[in-house]
Amino acid sequence: MLEGLPLMGQDKFDEVRKRLVADVYAKSDLADHQITRFFLNDLIRYWRTIGVDFEFKTSEAHKPWGTRNLKLAFSRKLLYFSGVLMVAETAQRTPTEKARVLLELSAIDAIARVEKVCGDEGAKALRMYEQFLSKLSDEHFRQLADTATPDRKQQPLEFRDLKNLGQYFSWELDRLLHVVYGSGHPIHHALIF
Repeated sequence: MLEGLPLMGQDKFDEVRKRLVADVYAKSDLADHQITRFFLNDLIRYWRTIGVDFEFKTSEAHKPWGTRNLKLAFSRKLLYFSGVLMVAETAQRTPTEKARVLLELSAIDAIARVEKVCGDEGAKALRMYEQFLSKLSDEHFRQLADTATPDRKQQPLEFRDLKNLGQYFSWELDRLLHVVYGSGHPIHHALIF
């Protein structure tokens, strides 16, 4: 739902995605005011799994910590956030409209989702994300990041700067969620309870 490419051809892929949405995430018995909570639950489980997988790979499998940590702070978080936007967009819609929204938004990448749903409000977050992509594509920086460890005192300054930007990125995504969806929107309650 968040990022997929067909293995058996686009038509089959679209058919499976459409069935998944209709049979699982946007069933016809959902009330208009409801969001697609089951999809949100799967997103939250996915986000938690990414965190556990990160911990396993860096602690148990002894894979480099730094680059994986930056990806968790930026690309994985953006993917998760774009899924949250998908769920939020299903509020106050008929089940048919909920399905249409999920299918439409699942057909585009995370950056395009943020642009489509948040409009100009999303520009600041996407500029931060672009900084992350630029840094990660720099071979020298990537080698530097691969040597970083969780010990903040030992982290190279350039790595630490990007980690700090990752925190600002999180705050900006949180701000976006509140700006795009006011305090009474059901997404806020659903993310907590």
